[in-house]
Amino acid sequence: MEKETKYLFITLSIRDGEREHTHRVLHSTKCDNIDFAAEYYAAHFWGESELCDGAWYAWGGEIAIKLDSVKQITYPEYQYLSSLFTLKT
Repeated sequence: MEKETKYLFITLSIRDGEREHTHRVLHSTKCDNIDFAAEYYAAHFWGESELCDGAWYAWGGEIAIKLDSVKQITYPEYQYLSSLFTLKT
């Protein structure tokens, strides 16, 4: 039996030099544990990372990401939010 796809709304904190900002991401996964799926997404955002400062993942000492939150959403919510950010040419 194929696993059901879960749709996630993930919030990440990003440190880029002296700046800190928030990214909000839509993500789909077949992982049973959405917390693990979101943590894995954060840890591999720009490829392989190293854990530093507790919950922060770093790349080359210049950029760091921390998972702030993850929420499972419905497929219609996922489609709607995705349509808001789709570029129309």
